[in-house]
Amino acid sequence: IYDYKVDAVKNKIVNALKKRKLEATVTDLVATTGLPTYQVQQQMNSVADEYRGQMRVTEAGEILYYFPAGFRSRYRGMGPAFKRVFRSVLSTGAKVLSFLFKIWIVAMLIGYFVIFVGLLLLALLASIAGSAASNSQGRSRGRDGFGLGGFFIVTRVVQIFIELWLYSSLTKGQRTTRKRGRPLHKSVFSYVFGEGNPNPDWDTVQKRAVIKYIQGNKGVITLEELMSLTGLEETEAQDLLNEYLVEFEGEPEVTEEGSLYYRFADLMKSRDLPTEPQVRSAPTRALYVFSANKPSANRWFTFFNAFNLLFGGYFLYFGTVAPPIVPQGHGFGQFYLMTSILSSRYLGLDPTVVLPVVLGAIPFVFSLFFFGVPLIRRSREKAKNRKIKEANFRRRLVDRILQNPLYVDPMKLQPVGEEESAAGWEEFRDSVLKRFAAMKHADVEDIGDGNYLYKFPEIEREQKDIARLRSTIDVKEFDIGRTIYDSGDPPQ
Repeated sequence: IYDYKVDAVKNKIVNALKKRKLEATVTDLVATTGLPTYQVQQQMNSVADEYRGQMRVTEAGEILYYFPAGFRSRYRGMGPAFKRVFRSVLSTGAKVLSFLFKIWIVAMLIGYFVIFVGLLLLALLASIAGSAASNSQGRSRGRDGFGLGGFFIVTRVVQIFIELWLYSSLTKGQRTTRKRGRPLHKSVFSYVFGEGNPNPDWDTVQKRAVIKYIQGNKGVITLEELMSLTGLEETEAQDLLNEYLVEFEGEPEVTEEGSLYYRFADLMKSRDLPTEPQVRSAPTRALYVFSANKPSANRWFTFFNAFNLLFGGYFLYFGTVAPPIVPQGHGFGQFYLMTSILSSRYLGLDPTVVLPVVLGAIPFVFSLFFFGVPLIRRSREKAKNRKIKEANFRRRLVDRILQNPLYVDPMKLQPVGEEESAAGWEEFRDSVLKRFAAMKHADVEDIGDGNYLYKFPEIEREQKDIARLRSTIDVKEFDIGRTIYDSGDPPQ
């Protein structure tokens, strides 16, 4: 009975559940499989966890297991195995390529900016020289050289750049103390890819809070209490409870009045048990932020990339779309002509390839990428923040119901702080209350003007029932006792 093959027992239980149309009590499974009761009881938590099982309580106080999602394993099979391998490969590759990628985007951003500014300065000198030569020979400025139009455009761009640089220098000089900022590659990477997950160890943080609550309440927790701690929906909270039942060897049980609860006796075997009952409190999930850079740094990155985008588009356009007008050297084509002459005469490069590709397509596409990734990320983070805010707000709503289940006024339930204030929170609040009311058979009272009061007598009964259960539990029974043997003691 106690020495058995775990996988074989689990497979028999799953096959029996399939024959019984996905629901059964432990006794049903014992009768169908012929397995010992102990083996079925030991493996049901594992089966419920792997296949997202749910639980009901019958009128006779029996626990009924059912599986609305079918029997697709969360941990076995090609799909879960592929996901595990993919996550491992992705994590390793990300660590290897992350630093090189950061250096590359900084080199592209700053490098092309420097190249384009250098070309502008050369164009300015060439424009001045061409204009002076035209004046000395008594010819029109607009016929040869780069003309007044090209001279004005180039000088205006250089003037703007110089003004920005001077403003930055003067502002910097006025600061009495200046803390050392982030490295440039990290700042650029933050602008493009953000700061990552603001809750990297959330599963561990949440688990510690739940364990502390269980230990502070005599090893007992209910589904509704877990919802108020985590902000999860009913099915998500049940999935999490199934995981905890397996991890911490807990058991679902039913009181004499039919209230379902979960007992974790092994978590009480500790010398660090709370001395007082624990209230329902847990950390609040933090929101995603666009970047931790200073606003001035992000503005400079935006300016650099917009500058590269503008000039990359310029060289791409005159190198592919409008080459016939370039040899004439008129208007905006003068700068392109000057760069073409420099690349062919002084660098020995083919301008028909270098200009439209190296100075055109590459920086243009990179600049689109540099702007596009933050825009897409911003949209995705907005959706993630909405879910975080809703989970934080759901915690408050469920906790409020548990505090006073016989009087719940939706108009008095409002989010607190930015971490709970999702767009359309009124509709979200009403949907949560309606869903919870349907789950717990609440009484709804119409008080006019489209407003309602909710009463949860079933929650009130369960709360009192669980409180009575906890009052019968003596924490002294979990006392691990004094030390009777220490392997570090010297032999007597």
